[in-house]
Amino acid sequence: MRKLFFVLFFMSLNVYSQFKIDYAEIKLKYRNHDKNENYFEVSKIINQGEYADFTFLKKDSSLVTIHLKKLEGYTEEDFKNITNDFIVDYNSTMFKAWENWNLYYDEKNKVLLIKIFNNHSKEKIESISITNDSEYINNMLPLFTTSH
Repeated sequence: MRKLFFVLFFMSLNVYSQFKIDYAEIKLKYRNHDKNENYFEVSKIINQGEYADFTFLKKDSSLVTIHLKKLEGYTEEDFKNITNDFIVDYNSTMFKAWENWNLYYDEKNKVLLIKIFNNHSKEKIESISITNDSEYINNMLPLFTTSH
């Protein structure tokens, strides 16, 4: 019993000594690196190896961006299911492909989807982003007309 006490005692000392700063100091140090003061982000672990980041507007808490990432990757069927789960009557009207990502734009719903692949051969979809943020979409729309 005494050995167990010492082991637990030293482990607890080791755990508390790993980091020199706390949450308040991190927030103060990195607050200027936030993408925008008008948004807040919520991260969620969906299951082991799959993560989601949800971005909301601060003024009315409306959802503007969803970013999903899965370590073993998504299939095309997963992509279709995700778009149907999150977008009402999804219909891509514009498409643009680059080396390791594809852009889709639904003009009716004003939604932009980005498929990010793990490499140039586009075998595995590493992550999926969905946004209806008008500022972001307006910045991305010119990419559909460029000839890269």
